[in-house]
Amino acid sequence: MGTPLCGRFVSAGHRVTVSDLRPEREEAVRSLGANWAPSVKTAACRGGCTGHRGSWTR
Repeated sequence: MGTPLCGRFVSAGHRVTVSDLRPEREEAVRSLGANWAPSVKTAACRGGCTGHRGSWTR
């Protein structure tokens, strides 16, 4: 579910940074045009933790 949602956000013009517990997901995320972060903390703090709209974790 996360990969298609990521693709829709990118297609809509949003800058998307993704983190996943499975590092093998990086290639799929980058192929959609999203950025990859090695951890949720890094993903949330990209850009100095300003303008952050939301995070999803499981």
